[in-house]
Amino acid sequence: KAEQLKELNKEEKVGYVQLGDDIDMNGVELINKTYVIKKLTGEFDGKGYTISNLTLAGGTGTSTWQGTTYVNTGLIGELAGTVKNIRVEIKDITDINKVNTVGVLAGQISEGSTATIDNCIVSGKMSCSTGNGNTLMGGLVGRIYGSTDASTTIKINNCISNVAISGASSTYC
Repeated sequence: KAEQLKELNKEEKVGYVQLGDDIDMNGVELINKTYVIKKLTGEFDGKGYTISNLTLAGGTGTSTWQGTTYVNTGLIGELAGTVKNIRVEIKDITDINKVNTVGVLAGQISEGSTATIDNCIVSGKMSCSTGNGNTLMGGLVGRIYGSTDASTTIKINNCISNVAISGASSTYC
């Protein structure tokens, strides 16, 4: 079960995921430690099951006069779809640095997308001691991004977040 989630870590995009049992991620080494799924474009249905003991490591993105590239950290790095009926217990999210978006369920909700988070419970802790104005942290989602040219729609229903978040002096928590 944990090995199947680990296999998703190799994919660029994932369209559909459904859990069939609780998954304990204790001791599981992910190839990319910032997320389990890089980008979800469809649906992740937890079917009421729990992913526990998940440990992630943030990263450092880039910010120059030409633009900003965030590192997206969470169960799903970038969400452009639906997450529902799941409980995620983060053991820890460490190494959160500059230009990082961090959330237990999703690091970022994509610009111009329609996303839904329904019937989800998240818990755990995350801390950042080296952040700056481009480090954004949240229990469910780290960053929701949209613009007048590409509006983003998000619906969050029936969710609970019990996440201890601490950040550096200019981190957005």
